[in-house]
Amino acid sequence: MSNIGIKVDDKDKAVLVLNSLPSSYSSFKETMKYGWKTLTLEEVQFALRSKELELKKESQMEKTCLLRE
Repeated sequence: MSNIGIKVDDKDKAVLVLNSLPSSYSSFKETMKYGWKTLTLEEVQFALRSKELELKKESQMEKTCLLRE
């Protein structure tokens, strides 16, 4: 949008990122949108990285448990 001269503020960018996430992130999106007094792109990016690390760890743990069975 900035390419065509439209300025998008930080909060709108954060909401755009959240809205682009798949439905499997619905609770994450709700928490980010309504659980914070302020919402910035940086906060969303940080929280999203943390969530992705959490999901990777859970996946690795599930694979380990399956291998043990």
